[in-house]
Amino acid sequence: LQNGELDVAILPDVSQSEGGKEPKGLEARPLLKDEMWLVASGRDTTVPDEATVKDLASRPYMRLTERYEGFEKLFKTALDASGVKLQPAFETNNVGTLKRVIESGLGWGFLPAHSIRKQVRMGRLTVVDCPELFYSVNVQYYTKANSETAQASEVFYRALKQQGLGQ
Repeated sequence: LQNGELDVAILPDVSQSEGGKEPKGLEARPLLKDEMWLVASGRDTTVPDEATVKDLASRPYMRLTERYEGFEKLFKTALDASGVKLQPAFETNNVGTLKRVIESGLGWGFLPAHSIRKQVRMGRLTVVDCPELFYSVNVQYYTKANSETAQASEVFYRALKQQGLGQ
């Protein structure tokens, strides 16, 4: 975006991980609040309603990489504090891939709520409450300040807000 290669970026609030500062030359507008949910296959009747950090090692763990830096910090701190050594059975940076792997019953893992609401509603995924790892982040709509695409960006922003991004 800052290099001029993109007109719009939708990202977790970078000011939460950049020392509280918005990137220079960019405008940020709130789009939605997202959470990370621990989920397992909806077909697995042995999945508990609630889990602790120590419980995470009781099933194969599927890990989403390179996303949600704030959650990764919280997760690592909680694992270290509880003494849990968690070796992921599967890792990917693709939400869709991880969603399908978890749906198939291979294990459990954390996914962004906005990307799995439909699967949870349809019973394909089950949410497991994990209070120790509650994580919420504002997702922002970033545009370049004073861009010549400002009008198109505004229309796109309004369309996204109107759609509610699947919420």
